[in-house]
Amino acid sequence: MGIAVGLVTAACGGSGSEPPTFLVPPTLTAGQACSALLALKETTSSPVGTYRVNITSAALVPAAAATATLALQPEHCQVQGFMNDRVSPVNGQRYAIKFNLRMPSSSAWNGRFFMMGGGGTNGALGDARGPLPGAGQTENALSRGFAVVSTDSGHDNATNNDPNDGGTGSFGRDPQARRDYYFDSYDHVTQAGKLLVQRFYGKTAQRSYFVGCSEGGREALLMAERYPTYYDGVISGAPNLSAIRSSTPQNLQDLAKLARDSGIPDSNGLPSIHKTYSDADIQLVSSAVLKACDALDGLKDGMVGHPQACTAALVRPELDRLICSGAKGTNCLTAQQVATLSEIMAGTFNSRGQRIAWEWSWDAGIGGSANGAVNQGWRSWFLGAFGGAVSNSLKLFSSNLAYVAVTPPPVLKVTEIPNWWLNYDYRSLSADPVVNYPASGIYTDAPGVIFTAYGAGDEFRNRGGKILAYHGLSDPAIPFAGTVKWFEQTQAKTNAQDFVRFYPVPGMNHCVGGPATDKFEMLTPLVDWVEKGIAPNAITAEASNPAYFAAPNRSRPLCPFPAVPTYNGTGNVDSAASFSCR
Repeated sequence: MGIAVGLVTAACGGSGSEPPTFLVPPTLTAGQACSALLALKETTSSPVGTYRVNITSAALVPAAAATATLALQPEHCQVQGFMNDRVSPVNGQRYAIKFNLRMPSSSAWNGRFFMMGGGGTNGALGDARGPLPGAGQTENALSRGFAVVSTDSGHDNATNNDPNDGGTGSFGRDPQARRDYYFDSYDHVTQAGKLLVQRFYGKTAQRSYFVGCSEGGREALLMAERYPTYYDGVISGAPNLSAIRSSTPQNLQDLAKLARDSGIPDSNGLPSIHKTYSDADIQLVSSAVLKACDALDGLKDGMVGHPQACTAALVRPELDRLICSGAKGTNCLTAQQVATLSEIMAGTFNSRGQRIAWEWSWDAGIGGSANGAVNQGWRSWFLGAFGGAVSNSLKLFSSNLAYVAVTPPPVLKVTEIPNWWLNYDYRSLSADPVVNYPASGIYTDAPGVIFTAYGAGDEFRNRGGKILAYHGLSDPAIPFAGTVKWFEQTQAKTNAQDFVRFYPVPGMNHCVGGPATDKFEMLTPLVDWVEKGIAPNAITAEASNPAYFAAPNRSRPLCPFPAVPTYNGTGNVDSAASFSCR
């Protein structure tokens, strides 16, 4: 396949002020144009550093036929490389910002650039195909013709992994690796990706988009706020806007106390928090939430469509009705179970009664059952699987806060991380995260500032940038309330309605899953808003796992916050067409 490539000048080797250049002939096959990128050695720059772009591989990948789970992948040039290869003076580990880029051949390219966000604390390069928001997607950005880039954010979980110093969190020992994870790598990889796109196609991308969920959701909003000229539109799902305000030491300590007070023996030296609530107990909690809040949106349908109205004041009486009058059984909860859960859901407070971590939303997605199996999405984070020998709570074994927010980070073996959480002194913390997590010594970026998003502003809005955000109401990893706060902060800074739509997803757990209509399409509405000026309102969503509901094809409108999906009074109660956003 032929591809027109413009005259290209690129830095190559050398150390003088005017590096030597190479020229790419104006007409090459796609494979030749792709291979030519191996000679490219240009630089990217930011206020914290200038990095040489090093290409390690560039090869044409043939088209791949569609499968049951993946749409047709077009012929494309895949380029991998790195920047800022170095050895840390702090821990002796080798670091580099790696990137992976896929560029469809010219006939398949839609003229757009797409960066996919990462997850967790990153450390994985990503496949650079660009997964789309929502569950059950077979298409991705590459199949739609976007040039797609991904990054590991400057550290590699396979090599930057010291079991005696935080495991995969050990990169937090190095200040530059922290900075790359905080913000710097996404800046440089965006620049490198766009540069390679220009070299391969002979022209720049017409529009650029960033899409991610969880950590990737944080990165998406980061680009709009910190780098407002880089992207025309972003989609941010369940953004980890503040690992600090999502932290849960109180939650884990409350569960540990419940385990011990309930006579549940420790396993491997750890409290068996996974045994504090059985799957049946979690189902009882979900049913209590539905009794309290299901009808608040005008229809009893097994979903809580009005999260603002579903408060602890409504839910707690229903939980109290479940308290056992005698011995604990499968159809009742102990008074301490009810009290502990209520305290957890309220968020974290210091000893002065000041909030230091967001509250969690009361929602039916705490439980749910499909095909006889109880939804594990919520409990997997707080509790871990009930049937396990020891707790595999995702929160209990996370090194996120210890290694990327504390300065300097503690020295912890991987096996010591759970007990660090269980003994973390949250009661003495200030309500101001900057006070708790300041810059210190060689760690010149204050985590209390870096991990707090303050809302996108006028610069992004004024150049036509658009944001679509979404968050599951039963997200057990990142509180829905934090994204509400971000939305309110954005409104306070500028007219958010001009460029932001925020969509709560009832029943959904972290990014996907749960008794929810969690299959939805957001990229097309974003592109239409950016490029055609068509502002989205409701977005139709379907149940990716219809077994959670009596009807096989349930759909609902996702409504822009604070509107609520409200039944019109007539029509099929399982069809989005019977609901309006009010």
